[in-house]
This record gives sequence, structure tokens and C-alpha cells, in this order.
Amino acid sequence: MDIMILSADTVEGTRTQIEAGLNKIASVLGPPSWDPRKRGFVPGAQAAFAVVIDGDTLRHALTPELKPLFLNLGTQCETVVCCRVSPAQKALTVKLVKDGRNAMTLSIGDGANDVAMIQEANVGCGLLGKEGSQAAMSADYAFGQFRFLTKLLIVHGRWSYQRIADMHSNFFYKVLGFSIVFSCEISPHYRTSSGLSQCFGICHLTGWQQAFHFYPHH
Repeated sequence: MDIMILSADTVEGTRTQIEAGLNKIASVLGPPSWDPRKRGFVPGAQAAFAVVIDGDTLRHALTPELKPLFLNLGTQCETVVCCRVSPAQKALTVKLVKDGRNAMTLSIGDGANDVAMIQEANVGCGLLGKEGSQAAMSADYAFGQFRFLTKLLIVHGRWSYQRIADMHSNFFYKVLGFSIVFSCEISPHYRTSSGLSQCFGICHLTGWQQAFHFYPHH
């Protein structure tokens, strides 16, 4: 992996180093795709790149004129390491990727300085440990060790996806059945053909939800 270190004291110096990194990647992998769905990565590429940037340089990279360049560089790298940054800079970096690439972001942290980053991401994960419980209390998910993140994504993430898909299917067919029966109730032929219409309508309204949900769908 080729590591590129960004460290500059001025905006122009930061621009020069970011453009040099983009040119280096382009010379190996070719020009990046502007399709937001591809995220800038090249499938099956033989070369891999990483960026290391400090807090002072990141402050310049997050300015409006350099944000598109920094985002383009970061999304073409396998890893981006931001060292000695403030909590606000962590949150701004997450926001840059989330808004700039329209991506689903996840942040994980174990201390109070990670709260802003956790709350900015679409999914926030906090660790309970020596750094306290502030991160865990502000997160969507809390666990004890970093290694549990794999199980959260691969196992519980898939289960959550299946449950949401079943819920949407359940809701769709429930409303569809309710609409069909309700359309029969309000038809003139039905209302005048039987005296049981009122009784059936009340039973239908009160019992349809319970009957549909109690029925095993799997």
C-alpha cells in the first residue's frame, strides 16, 4: 500500500499536496469515475493507496474550495487516517462523505470526543470502556469491544434488513386486503342487499388488524 502524507501550513500548500496525490493515483489507476455509485474505487486494482492527514492540514482541506478535491482523493483510497483532529473536524469529515457521495456512513468511537462524529453519521456505534460511557449513550448501538462490529454488520444487520422487508410486505398486503373489503362495504349493492353489513363492518374494523398479525406469515 502506498501511503501519502498530507501536511501543510497554508491552503495553497494543501491544494498542491492533494492535487499531487490525485495525479499519482490517476497515473496508476487512470482517471476516477464521476459516477457517484462507484465511490471512486476501481474493482480488481493492483495498487492500493492510503492518506494520512493531520488536524491543521485537515482544517484547510475542509474549506469550501478544497472540499471537492479532498473528497475525490479520499474516496479513491483504501484508508484515510486523520490524526490529531478536533471533535468538530471528525463530524465535518463524516458529513463531507455523507453529503458529497450520498453514502450511508457509520461512525464508531469510545470517548466523549467522538460524540459529534457518532451523531453526524447515519449509524452511530459507541463503546463502553475506559473512556467512559458518553459515546455509548449518544450512539444508536453500544457494545464492549471493537471486534463486535463485524457481528453487528454481518449478522444483526442482515436480520434487521429481513425484518424491515417482512414488515413492509406485511403492511402492504394488510392495507390491500383492508381496501378490497372496505370497497365492498361501501358499494350500494352490498349495503342494501343484507342487514348484516353493519355488523360485519364493525367486526372487520376491530378484528382485521389482530387477525392478520396473529396469522403466522413464515
